[in-house]
Amino acid sequence: MKNSFDEFNKTGKAEWLDQVTKDLKGLPMSELFADFGDGFVIDPFLHEQDRIILNTGIHPDKTDNTWLISEKIGTSSPELINKKSLTALEGGASALSLKIDHLWSVEEFTKAFQGIYLDYIFVHFDLDNEVKMPVFLSHFEVYLQHIGIPTDKVKGSFSLHSALHANETLLRCIEAFPGFKFLCFSSEPEEQPVDQLTHLLLKAEEILNSCEDIKNAQKIPDTIVFEISTNNDFYLNIAKVKALKQVWQAILKSYQLKNVTQPFVKGIIKHLPELDPNTAVIQASAQALSLSIAGADLIEIEPFHYDQSEFGEEFPSRIARNIHHILQLESFMDKAIDPAGGSYFIDHLTQKLAHQVWDKFKQSFITA
Repeated sequence: MKNSFDEFNKTGKAEWLDQVTKDLKGLPMSELFADFGDGFVIDPFLHEQDRIILNTGIHPDKTDNTWLISEKIGTSSPELINKKSLTALEGGASALSLKIDHLWSVEEFTKAFQGIYLDYIFVHFDLDNEVKMPVFLSHFEVYLQHIGIPTDKVKGSFSLHSALHANETLLRCIEAFPGFKFLCFSSEPEEQPVDQLTHLLLKAEEILNSCEDIKNAQKIPDTIVFEISTNNDFYLNIAKVKALKQVWQAILKSYQLKNVTQPFVKGIIKHLPELDPNTAVIQASAQALSLSIAGADLIEIEPFHYDQSEFGEEFPSRIARNIHHILQLESFMDKAIDPAGGSYFIDHLTQKLAHQVWDKFKQSFITA
């Protein structure tokens, strides 16, 4: 079959840049460089000869780019959690994020998950401290036994305000609930991208380093969640996720860990209360698109600040879910395994970010 592109003459980079220079009519080409701050300046005039091959670490068995649609349930009452969770799941959510402010009894688990099939969704528990974890899990296990679901059939994660360490408690939790992730590392959105990723990776590496042997260290990567907050810098959002994956692979290689999956990346999209909600929807849509292109595993969009007396209580969350639906069901962003693969600009931005993060990561051990 004839390749239609063969009908066009290839243009070399020098010839292309000559034409760009003429079109600029005396304006310095550097004026058009992409400046992301903190020393990140990328030349947008990249040619086929500038192509680089990134080590994406994508698993060969991966067949799509789908992500979990998470909804944060803003209440601690098991009865209200159940009501809001059912609404979210019926509206298309595939993951729930629950705030837990006290130790749930088996009865409270029953009330919260009445009519919810936990073996079909992902559930995140936000606990206030590590001490409650074993008791909370024991009650959860009794509840699962009562409804006939094995613990290895449920998937989810925990975030703690006092961090777990690679001790016997963590290892017992991993063994009892192999589908759960117990180490959730988050960063501050206002941090510079290099600092943001370096802090995340240092927290994760600290856990690996505290393991007594390689056998225990091997269990750690699959139980980690990296939370990344987005902003309105579309390309940088993509590069942050891809660079995180690249540097994490290098860290795992240094520990000689084998057969480990890509890191589980959770993208968090927030908006200021004073921002016009319609503007926030547009911004959140672009940020969610950037996370989907980057290959985030779970995306959580904060409900928008619409006037509930005018639009109804469920409207803000429904609009947030609909952004996911448009990206998946209408734009098919979940079909291409690596949508940004082969983009010279994004690849160069990712590589530059990854190199700076890796250098700062190594430097932290020299100065420690």
